[in-house]
Amino acid sequence: MNINQAVTKFRASLPNGFELRGMGMEEFKPLFQENHLKVFADKARVDVRAIFTEDEALRLKALGEHYGTPLCFRFGIFKDNHFVGWHIGDQKSPEEFYMRNSGILPEFQGKGLYTAMLNPIMNFLKECGFQVISSKHNATNNRVIVPKLKAGFVITGLEISDKFGTMVRLEHFTNPVRREIVDYRCGQAMPSETTRPLLGLG
Repeated sequence: MNINQAVTKFRASLPNGFELRGMGMEEFKPLFQENHLKVFADKARVDVRAIFTEDEALRLKALGEHYGTPLCFRFGIFKDNHFVGWHIGDQKSPEEFYMRNSGILPEFQGKGLYTAMLNPIMNFLKECGFQVISSKHNATNNRVIVPKLKAGFVITGLEISDKFGTMVRLEHFTNPVRREIVDYRCGQAMPSETTRPLLGLG
C-alpha cells in the first residue's frame, strides 16, 4: 500500500462520536468548497490572484506544472456521516509536512475537535516518515497556537504575509534529538551528551 492509499483508508475515533477520516480529492473538494466560507468568511485575508495579469497567471500555471506532485493529505471530521470540519496539508520537502488549513464549522467549535484531531494526524505523519511538521498562524490565533504548543510544537519564526498578516511559524520535530537541538539553539537548554557531538562541541 502506498502513502496516498494509506491516507484514504485512515480512520480515527474522536471524542463524543466524531470520526476523523482520510479523504481523496474527489470526495473532499466539494465538501470543502461548500463549507470553507462558513468558517473563514470574516477573516482579513487577501486573494492575491485578483491582481495577477493574464501573463502572470499563465507563468504561475507553468511553474505549477513543473513543480511535480508533492503529497497532499486531506482529512475530514464527521459526526453521523455529516461533514463538520477538515484538515489539509502538503509535503514541502523530503522531510517536511506543512499543515496548511484546518476548519471546524461554527456550530461545532469549542468542543475540543481541533485538539482531538492533532495527535492522530501527527502520528500518521510520523509513520509516513516526516521529520518536521510545520504550520503558520496569525500571531493572535491562540485557539490554534495553544493546542499546538501543548502537542509539542515550538515557535520557530515570525513573518509578515501580504495575504494573511503577521504569522507565527510552528514546528514539531518527530525525532526527539532534533527537538533537543532546537532547545539549545534557542538558549532554552544546555547541550546534552547526545547533542554535544552533533553541535561540534566534543
